[in-house]
Amino acid sequence: MEVKDVTVKDAMTREVKTILSTATLDTAMDVLRQNHISGLPVVDGAFHVVGVLSEKDISRALSEALGRSEMGFVDVLLHTTQPSKGPKRRTGGAGADTLDIIRQVLTNVRVGDVMNQDPVVVTPDATLDVAAGIMSEHNINRLPVVTRGKLVGILTRHDVLSAWV
Repeated sequence: MEVKDVTVKDAMTREVKTILSTATLDTAMDVLRQNHISGLPVVDGAFHVVGVLSEKDISRALSEALGRSEMGFVDVLLHTTQPSKGPKRRTGGAGADTLDIIRQVLTNVRVGDVMNQDPVVVTPDATLDVAAGIMSEHNINRLPVVTRGKLVGILTRHDVLSAWV
């Protein structure tokens, strides 16, 4: 089989970690951290893909809550170590206000509020060339793989590279 003939179903990951849109961001971060992944398909109760959540989406929500331009996770952590520019809160210490805001966002904001609600998906029979082109065109790192709207797998950049190597 030539590389151009490899299909998504040949390279995709079949056991997919997912999350519901009603989950909180702290729950989503736990799933990401425990599974060493950077994004999740968001599904409904019937396993239909309704969105995609990435670390970037969580960072964007935190940045907005902090009144900053978009920051990555490391930027958020560095921001919490900078001294506050106003009166110290009762908790005292550098970044106490920032940590309170981060906690509020993570425990109160739902996945559905920050996820990409227009997920780009691919079918299992698409070629890897087509899937890689879609990923490149949309600047995304993962594609939920669907059959009749239901999630059957996920294709990541790593999956594509592994199949080509």
